[in-house]
Amino acid sequence: MRNQPFTEPSDELKEIYRQLKLGVAHERVNDENVETLIDMAARNGDTELETLLREWAAPCDDGDDTPSVIAPTPGFNKTNVKH
Repeated sequence: MRNQPFTEPSDELKEIYRQLKLGVAHERVNDENVETLIDMAARNGDTELETLLREWAAPCDDGDDTPSVIAPTPGFNKTNVKH
């Protein structure tokens, strides 16, 4: 967790947090407020919401390791070897 002094979240952030706990308002999470919302969840012991927000904040993969959507093939094996 960051070593910053605690500042009281705005009323808007408190409302977003309250709505997130109800399972709505996910569209209101953005790059500017996600860290404060994570801190709020951590301070309130809401590990499930904290984890969800941390996943939201995690950088997206650039696709290099994305699994292929092509159906698997038998590939090169003993039955394909020329004798």
